Amino acid sequence: MAGQVKPEGKRGLILLVSNPNSASYAVEYHFVQKGTLETVWLLPSSDDESGRFGRSTRGTAEEIRAACEALAQAQHRPLQVYILRGVSPGDAQDTFDAVQQIFRRSAYEPGEIVMDFTGGTKPMSVGAIMACLPAERQLQYVPLNRVTGQSDGPFLVDYQYSAFDLLA
Repeated sequence: MAGQVKPEGKRGLILLVSNPNSASYAVEYHFVQKGTLETVWLLPSSDDESGRFGRSTRGTAEEIRAACEALAQAQHRPLQVYILRGVSPGDAQDTFDAVQQIFRRSAYEPGEIVMDFTGGTKPMSVGAIMACLPAERQLQYVPLNRVTGQSDGPFLVDYQYSAFDLLA
């Protein structure tokens, strides 16, 4: 795809949890293809507002963690995987706060972490994107070709120098 840029390998990966396939694709990209990934933070939804958004994705996060552990064992390399407390699927601020906390508490520099907003609900994605507005923070997503059922990427979302120029 023209204009689509894949990220450099990152040491840290934050994932909004919903689709285990896109999450595994992102992990494999940074861990296997790039050989750089050391830490994964999984951010599932909570049962808050389950009537509107469905059940918590904590079970899916457990599934992703198990897949990460199997991948690490197959690659004979360590991979730290943290499942964070569930965030409200309808509250962008809750996700914003959780992502901010990861960046603040991590031993990594902001440029060594990428936020993948492929999963999660729309409000969760908004919160994650807003938390990554500082220029040194990067966003990525894993698109799915609905015809072939294949994932691609991940691809960076470059908003730093173009989209916000419109606001000036």
